[in-house]
Amino acid sequence: MSLPQVSTLARAAALAGAFSLGAFAQTPPPSAVAAKPAASVPILPAVAIAPEALDGAKGYLRLDVRSAKEYAAGHLPGAIRLDLGALAQRCPESDPGEAACLRPALGALGIGGDSALAVYGADLEFPARAFLRLETAGCKNVRVLDGGWDAWVAAGFSTSGRAHKVSPRGFGAPNPGGTAREVMIEPAAALAGLPGGSASPGLQLLDLRDGGDWSAVGYAPPPAFRAGHAPASLPWDPRAGLPPGGRLPAPQADRAAFERFGPAAGATVDPTAPFALLGDGLSGPRQAIAYLRLRAMGIDARVVRGGFAAWQAAGLPVVRIVEPAEVLALFDPAALAGNRPSPLPILDLRDLADYDQGRLPGAAPLPPSLLAKGPQAIEAAVVARWPKLFLTREPLLILGYDRACLRARTAAIAAARDGFRTVLWLRDGMAAWKAAGLPVAR
Repeated sequence: MSLPQVSTLARAAALAGAFSLGAFAQTPPPSAVAAKPAASVPILPAVAIAPEALDGAKGYLRLDVRSAKEYAAGHLPGAIRLDLGALAQRCPESDPGEAACLRPALGALGIGGDSALAVYGADLEFPARAFLRLETAGCKNVRVLDGGWDAWVAAGFSTSGRAHKVSPRGFGAPNPGGTAREVMIEPAAALAGLPGGSASPGLQLLDLRDGGDWSAVGYAPPPAFRAGHAPASLPWDPRAGLPPGGRLPAPQADRAAFERFGPAAGATVDPTAPFALLGDGLSGPRQAIAYLRLRAMGIDARVVRGGFAAWQAAGLPVVRIVEPAEVLALFDPAALAGNRPSPLPILDLRDLADYDQGRLPGAAPLPPSLLAKGPQAIEAAVVARWPKLFLTREPLLILGYDRACLRARTAAIAAARDGFRTVLWLRDGMAAWKAAGLPVAR
């Protein structure tokens, strides 16, 4: 298909109004953002347990995840020590068979899938790690002591210096008569679950590697996220907003704050959709804290095994945010002047009328009417002008109007499904290119 044919097809579809954007796609006016999902008032699961409640509760097996020395110096009455290091050596988190390995290992400690468990530590990190591993194994009733050991002691409750042991038992089926909770997900499965695939609603990816709240800095991308992230993922710091003393935030308030989080001002995540968490790697604490926090909010969450490092190692698509100066450096003078094709495929996601009024030299149009067609639209647009470059699919540059334009999220997923492994995103769009005084083609 020639470029004129692609442009003609785009114009015909636009005039006919024949488009229906997927999740995250932007509809005119150009800088409009996705509507906030309807408010939800779910019944939140009990994840944290207060010292007062645990002291008076019967039937809980108390699990101490502190060091052996700290446990020996004093622990909650009846508590056994759960050695997370030894558990990781026996059942590596990198192993897709982790859950099956964990069940007999936990059973040997006297922990069953139906056990009522209360986990505590010196802070939130290690109880969160334990919570994640226990739920991975299929434990159905796990609580985290709010405030941990320090809160228990501060409340004046009794402690013990005598080691406690529990007889081994069978772990049991992870969820008899039902479907086991999906806690871990492989990177390729997370990619396949993004919006626009067979799953509905699609997975929403959270990138946990950076600190801070990007909405507080005008949605400027943090360093690791800028350097490369999974398509359509959002940077979220699971440690931001945590109260001191190893406590979790109040669940209802935390969920209300999370429901205001999103890719741009006024655009929010869908709290009813499932989330997949991309952390630093296997050993990083962020994914465990994020999982615990989202579970407390009543949000369906799972952890991408191995985090972003495993995503990259699997050769899965990565989106890198670029500035106008970085894009300019890719052009030679002839291409910049429009005398030869651009050195890489450039897809302009704006409306055709705006594309006609000025665009990056060599850019091809991909307005909403075509973008809604998914990967085949990406392929047709690239093959029409860059047939040789399409064979390598490295890289692809996409841009929209400005930072508030969300179409690139949809385009990045479509490009990933079409086989592109590197997507460059001029996130501040044509507005930034013009503001930098760079050449504009018409």
